[in-house]
Amino acid sequence: MDTQRALLITLVLLLSSIAGCFGSEQELEEEFDLNTEERTLLGMGDSVMEWNREDASTIPEVVGEEAGFAVLNNAESGAKVIEESYAIPSQFVEQNWDWVIINGGANDVDGYCDEDEGAVLDAIISDDVSQGDMVDLVNKVSTFAKHVMLASYYDIPSDSESMVGCEAVMEEMELRYEALANTLPNVHFFDMGDAITPSNREYYDEDLLHPSPDGCVAIGMMMAERILEIESTARQSDSFVTLDPLETVFNGMNYDGNYYYAEAEWVVHDPSEIVEIDGMLMIANTGKGQEDGYNCGLETWYIFPNETSFSPGQCLLSEKPAWVSQSVSSNDGAYWAPGFLDARTMYYTVPVGNAMGNPDSTESCIGMIKATGTAPNLVWTDHGSPILCQPLGEANTDEPEPPALDPATITDDDGRTYLIYGGAHIWMTEVNSTTGEHLTGEDWDNGASGTFVHLANGPLDPEAEEDTWTEAAYIHKQGDFYYLFVNWFRCCGGPESTYEIYVGRSTTIDGPYVDANGVSMLEGGGTLVMDRTSGYIGPGHPSIFIHGDTQVFTHHFYPDGGDEEEPWSDGIAWAFIQANTLTWSEEGWPVVGGTWDPMSYWNTAN
Repeated sequence: MDTQRALLITLVLLLSSIAGCFGSEQELEEEFDLNTEERTLLGMGDSVMEWNREDASTIPEVVGEEAGFAVLNNAESGAKVIEESYAIPSQFVEQNWDWVIINGGANDVDGYCDEDEGAVLDAIISDDVSQGDMVDLVNKVSTFAKHVMLASYYDIPSDSESMVGCEAVMEEMELRYEALANTLPNVHFFDMGDAITPSNREYYDEDLLHPSPDGCVAIGMMMAERILEIESTARQSDSFVTLDPLETVFNGMNYDGNYYYAEAEWVVHDPSEIVEIDGMLMIANTGKGQEDGYNCGLETWYIFPNETSFSPGQCLLSEKPAWVSQSVSSNDGAYWAPGFLDARTMYYTVPVGNAMGNPDSTESCIGMIKATGTAPNLVWTDHGSPILCQPLGEANTDEPEPPALDPATITDDDGRTYLIYGGAHIWMTEVNSTTGEHLTGEDWDNGASGTFVHLANGPLDPEAEEDTWTEAAYIHKQGDFYYLFVNWFRCCGGPESTYEIYVGRSTTIDGPYVDANGVSMLEGGGTLVMDRTSGYIGPGHPSIFIHGDTQVFTHHFYPDGGDEEEPWSDGIAWAFIQANTLTWSEEGWPVVGGTWDPMSYWNTAN
């Protein structure tokens, strides 16, 4: 569906008779302008959400009236979560919504209560809320909607002839729905049983199953109150990320009175891997100095369809999350080196204070933001707390403690996902593949519990007799091996940068990683992948993007001729992103080739 032009959708809604329901079939037509300037709400679900439509008093319509939404209610009597006919997932319209309200599942379990209800419930939502058709639906909808309200059912009078014997499975469904809502920052649980109870039978229709008009009003008003409360809290906190287009920010900047972010000077430093999103290719990268009218914590950049170069996307985190000032008080608001869990979940570095000019500050953290909506106009919401922090980092001279720096992820063949991070010392820990949260929540313990695994150190310096710097770690699986790419030496010096990319490999994800000579990366091992002899000065932050049979190796570099003290004075950007083809030698080591042409991707995609 093309959401970029004005669309008028006409719905033919069939009100059908189901067990416990009454009334004849009828057709209603409803018109809804998808490009309305009003706030929008989509209702999805079964007859509970659809009941009293003829009186324009369905639950979604009451919410819209009370909270000020244009409402499209696609709920339908008889709709189920897991069956193709009358499927609740098919009610979703892929459009940016302010709110989507979802209920469902009762029609699926009705008829199976006391026998096989567990299998049906698991198909709707597993006990660990990681699988099931409702899980898939909520995850999808949450990427389009600013907020999703997942609603459970209410209790019905004991003399109702409907849903007999289903009390236990419905209670378990409610618990799982609440747990699912807690896994996503923009999904909220609502228990309709808080609004109506069997003690007031006026809230129930004659069938003692569906809500009466008064029942719909009671539920809808409480739901609207909850929605307005959530929005008010969000406005008062840091949960919404500002959405300024990056080019708008650039156009408002000046340097000694002159605009200096002209297209020839677009700077991309510490790029993430390329991800596919909504028919585009996207990267994220480090924010710049918070000066000269620039206030972005991070940036996104896009290759738009049938184009071959990156263009500015969005300015992220211009409003700084409140937890940052508590956990890394010395940070000025520029965040570093983002990496993706998936195309709509991004980790980022809140850098150690002594890297920001405060020698007495050693703490650093990794944060996370999630996106909803449609690219390139995404809504990014901060997690509201750090994923993990390191209190000392490189200042810990007794243990190989890393700073919380340069997050990257890999999901293994068994579905488990790992976060790789660090500087001077590279470490790995497991995160939840769905939520992105640290799996155990435990603090770094130098590997004592097995929660954190030490993968690599920097190169050995014979003169200093100690490890030198390494960072920007990235793991890629190729065949039977896991490859750990890292940067050695010094970044961020323009043409004077000494950054080089090295790699080691292992047959297991937790190492040991060794170079082509069999030397462990914990002992200074590493096989050279790129240095300045490749034609790119200071290649850094490697990652790999795969489309079809093609592998693309991305990194930043520093153009020759840039002035280190005044990098924009000669009209050359301080850092660019570069993408090259990647192949593998007969011995199984990476070989970086020539410049990748993105048209090879678009030709395949088209």
